[in-house]
Parts: sequence; structure tokens; C-alpha cells
Amino acid sequence: MRRKPPQPNVRNNFDSRPAWGSASSRLFLTVFGVFCTMFGNLAEMAKLMSKAKDIQANLKKFKEEMPTMEFSASSAGNLVKVTVSGDFMVKGVEIAPDANLNAAELQEAVLFATNSALIAAKAAAQAKMTEVTGGLGMDLPGIF
Repeated sequence: MRRKPPQPNVRNNFDSRPAWGSASSRLFLTVFGVFCTMFGNLAEMAKLMSKAKDIQANLKKFKEEMPTMEFSASSAGNLVKVTVSGDFMVKGVEIAPDANLNAAELQEAVLFATNSALIAAKAAAQAKMTEVTGGLGMDLPGIF
């Protein structure tokens, strides 16, 4: 009687389960390895979740604080002063009574003061956001 040659990826003639070298077992080991890498240190994951909750609480406080903050800027010579809120709304425009400017000069002074105040508000918001997120470099959409 002629003996059959062993089948590929089989441990022996009596066992039809695939050996660890088969594609399905390599896939299992790869998935298992990824799972262990991702979730191997549960204490570290719990710390990360705790930090995420802290960031979320700080972000809520940040969103409540920013609209109450005010930022002001003046044009050259303090002829025009513009005040904006932390949510980037213009709160006030003051023009000095002794401002003897034509329309074009006045427009330029108002534009300069407004842009300067908005830049100050955005810089403060970004600094506060870095503080809130712990410097993680997160760019959260819908904040600015």
C-alpha cells in the first residue's frame, strides 16, 4: 500500500488542525498581538480616560469663561479704541472727541483697532486652550 504524503500546514497525518505556521493562525497571532499592545496596560488606559474627563470639564469651564472676557486695542494716537469679547463680538467702539480725522483715516483707525483687539482675543483663547488641554496640541473644531 502506498502512503499518502502529508498535507501542507498539517501537524501530522492524524491531526487535521492547522499548524501555527498557517495563514489563519498567523492572523490570529497578529490580531492578538495588536490587542495586547493596545489594551495591555489597563492602568495606563484608565489614566488616559481620567485625563480626558478632566479636559472635558476644563473645556466646559473655558467655553463659559471666554465670552465674559474683554480685550481692547487702540489705534495710533489713541483716537479710536475698540473692545471685543472672548467670543469675538465687538462690544464697543470709542472715538476720541478731539479726533480730527477725515472718513478714510477714521475707517483705517477703526479697522486697525478692531483687528488688533480680535488678534489679542484669539491669542488669549489659544493660550487658554493650551492650558486646558495640558499642552496636548489638540485642535478642537468649533472653538474658535
